Amino acid sequence: MKLSELKYITQDNIDESYINVTSAEMFAEMQTYNTEALRLLRKRYQFLRDFWGLVLLNAVASFFGFFAISRSNSLLYRLCGERVGPCFLVTAAFILVFGYFIFYRKYYNWKVGFLITMILLVSVNCCTAVCAAANAVLLHFMEKIDNEIKDQAGYPYFSQLVTSYIRDEENADEGVMDEPEPKYSFDKYRIKPDDDMGMLADSDIGEIKK
Repeated sequence: MKLSELKYITQDNIDESYINVTSAEMFAEMQTYNTEALRLLRKRYQFLRDFWGLVLLNAVASFFGFFAISRSNSLLYRLCGERVGPCFLVTAAFILVFGYFIFYRKYYNWKVGFLITMILLVSVNCCTAVCAAANAVLLHFMEKIDNEIKDQAGYPYFSQLVTSYIRDEENADEGVMDEPEPKYSFDKYRIKPDDDMGMLADSDIGEIKK
């Protein structure tokens, strides 16, 4: 549900997580918005789960990919005469480039993530090819969810609206919601405070029992 599709709910209402309902139509829109916000919030949690999984995966892959290099698993290590320095620089370059595009620019294209990992990290340690495949899968789901929720009203928090039902008498229209009168009232049996501190008289209590 985009903001342009809402008739009564404004951006200020969403920012404050509050709306004063004054009509049946506004109440219906509020209910629809809160239901949709709850659904999108669950999607947001799925996105955050994949996001932090991606962070942890690449942190672990970068660490073990560098410290587990050898002639048998590192093309760069062999080409550079078994020197560790170039491998360290390429690993650092992977962290910077991957972090810039994925975490800073929020460019969740799985092809970009896959290519960055294959070109940089896998050249340091071919065992990290598993990480490249996992990056592609996670980024695919992240991009799908992000495209679904990023243009919706309430993004990224999707907080539900707290409601009140205070009527503006001066600007009231037909169909507004009035507060119902109390079903049971003892006001007609109450004695004036000057007589008996506002308590019910014994005769009135007997009348109520009847």
